[in-house]
Amino acid sequence: MRNLVIRPLLAVIVAAAVSLTAGVADPSTAHAAAAPTVFGVYAGSGQGAAIQRLGSQLGRQPTYAMEFTDGSSWETISDPWWQLQQWSGTSYRMIWGASILPSSGASLAIGATGAYDHYFVTLAQNMVAAGQGDAIIRLAWEFNGDWFPWAAAGQAPAFIAYWQHIVTAMRSVPGANFAFEWNPTRGTSLNLADYYPGNSYVDIIGLDVYDTEWASYPGAVREFAAMETQQNGLQWMADFAAAQGKPMAFPEWGLGWGPSSSVSGPVVANGTEVSGGDDPVFIHLMAAWIRSHNVAEATFWDYGTSSVSDGQNPLTLAALQAEFGQLGSPVSAREILVAPRALLPEAPVTIAFPLLALAVFAGWAAVRRRRDPRAST
Repeated sequence: MRNLVIRPLLAVIVAAAVSLTAGVADPSTAHAAAAPTVFGVYAGSGQGAAIQRLGSQLGRQPTYAMEFTDGSSWETISDPWWQLQQWSGTSYRMIWGASILPSSGASLAIGATGAYDHYFVTLAQNMVAAGQGDAIIRLAWEFNGDWFPWAAAGQAPAFIAYWQHIVTAMRSVPGANFAFEWNPTRGTSLNLADYYPGNSYVDIIGLDVYDTEWASYPGAVREFAAMETQQNGLQWMADFAAAQGKPMAFPEWGLGWGPSSSVSGPVVANGTEVSGGDDPVFIHLMAAWIRSHNVAEATFWDYGTSSVSDGQNPLTLAALQAEFGQLGSPVSAREILVAPRALLPEAPVTIAFPLLALAVFAGWAAVRRRRDPRAST
């Protein structure tokens, strides 16, 4: 369990580190200006006010807000009237997680025959009528997992055919100008290319990314390196999206859940998921990756264990302010990764050491930039 007394002091030190790293540029500047404009937030169903509050804390309102249809029944899938009402007149570009099967009594195989098309014609009609005709639609998000009714493992032909039916049905509605987002979650052993519906039916290629692992978390820096190189990880998405000529997205990205250790160091807990906890390094590395790649949208999961409201996860909030806020000072991946190894703890540490490490890292980064102009390139 974390020391609750020490967290405010940690927040102060990280804020100082952020201020000392002002003016740092990412090594790859091709997309450097895009990071704030791609930022989106999910803060709970219908929680536009919560997103506004976070935007006020950042000094810049997010571009995107996200909502989900209710997958309880075909009626709630095709007519999400309550959710549409909550976002009436919103200034945010909306992203909708659209359930493609209800909780029971339906299947991908039947959907592949076109039997459910009329439900999605109705959904599109309701969305257009509510002013949501240009929304981003996340059909069957995280289809490579086993936790939703549309879990697609072993059913690639049915999944693809059903997806194509849905997109065709929704596009047939006058006034529809939806962008369709194909969205696995990182990891799993599936060959995701086998589940791709084709470029004519996909506008954006996304990946959900959370700072969490099963049983063993190696520490924030090593964890991010593993995210990049793992099967169906960040580099896979970049390569696959480039091959298809599509922009990328992080429809959900955020902190993990389960036990964590001080300053997002290593933690092992058998039989459960473990995480980096309140992890500003994850935020900075993700933001640097976003800036250096063709990412169109990155929606932060401001909910549950990943929430930054009401004083929760203050280090993460400070990192979000630095990376996506109006007066932010982005920290480059290079600056984090070239820090002396002693300042990036990869083994369990005491409370005193993280405080010293963060303070020394902030000073080291500032001095390094003064001495070496390449430190900011």
